[in-house]
Amino acid sequence: MALDRVAPAPTVADERALGERLPSRVRLGTSSWSFPGWQGLVFARGHTESDLARFGLGAYSEHPLLRTVSLDRLFYAPMSEQGLRDLADQTIDSFRFIAKAHSALTRPFVDDHARPHHAQGDLNPRFLDAAHAVDQVIGPIAMGLGPKAGPVIFQLPPLNLSPRGPLGGASALIDRLAEFFTRVNERSAGARAKPHAWSLALEVRNHEFFHPEHVTRYAQMLRSAAVSHSFAWHPGVLAIGEQVRVLSEAGLPPASNPALVVRWLLRHELGYDDAKSRYAPFNQVRDPDEPARRQIARLILDTLPQGFDIWVSINNKAEGSAPLSAILLARLVDEMIQRAAARGVEA
Repeated sequence: MALDRVAPAPTVADERALGERLPSRVRLGTSSWSFPGWQGLVFARGHTESDLARFGLGAYSEHPLLRTVSLDRLFYAPMSEQGLRDLADQTIDSFRFIAKAHSALTRPFVDDHARPHHAQGDLNPRFLDAAHAVDQVIGPIAMGLGPKAGPVIFQLPPLNLSPRGPLGGASALIDRLAEFFTRVNERSAGARAKPHAWSLALEVRNHEFFHPEHVTRYAQMLRSAAVSHSFAWHPGVLAIGEQVRVLSEAGLPPASNPALVVRWLLRHELGYDDAKSRYAPFNQVRDPDEPARRQIARLILDTLPQGFDIWVSINNKAEGSAPLSAILLARLVDEMIQRAAARGVEA
């Protein structure tokens, strides 16, 4: 058994109580789990990164506030249905997964070795290929994770969306996305009939999607396809509060999404490499990001009355330690819920 090798950190009483108060549909989690620096936070003892990757997920799933994990590794290489089933089998019954779609589906170009690449180059034949998406990505995720499958996130990289660019501009890409998701929905109709909680989400890294000339088209595309907008805290897009405002004005308030999907990734003034070197081994909150935490907490609170699932994935590079960021976020949400209750406001 996995827990014979990796044991969970001892439960902290106030974190256990906080987990019991936090609504069950609020699922906080991290981008992975194989970090030796999480000893004492998530894992009882020190282990190598390799051992944690293989055997640590069961211990992670027992943390009272980590109710999901984002399989970001799938962005770089798909896993087999059996491999995904093996991961699901490590976790407790109430645990759920977020999954990132393989980058071959969301990067329009390939490099000299036919690997998906976001810069301009040779055209990628798998870019927005609905058949490949369902048969090789969504299908294995849905069937492998079974009832533990949550959102499947399609993340677009930063793209050249000038009207004369290789993709024909933002409007042309939105139309192509609409066609892609329509075909995905048609092809995956049989899988959707199964009792799985999985859904689709789209994450973008271009400001053009939020510009007045494109945002209404973008919002309509998502609503028509029943695809959630993934609210990312990342330098490549607007702050989450601004995303909420702009999309709401365009006809896509958060409550119109099939689920609430949030990814707290990176401070707006740092790059990934800078954050990694600054924050390793990821066992402390080194740079508290109060604006991010408050905007995410407000978004959670505002959507709680809708009754749908709320998924929040947190990266170590957001503040320095994803598990500690999750605890601080849970405390803030809990405080806001208690204040709302004291005022007689439903949350």
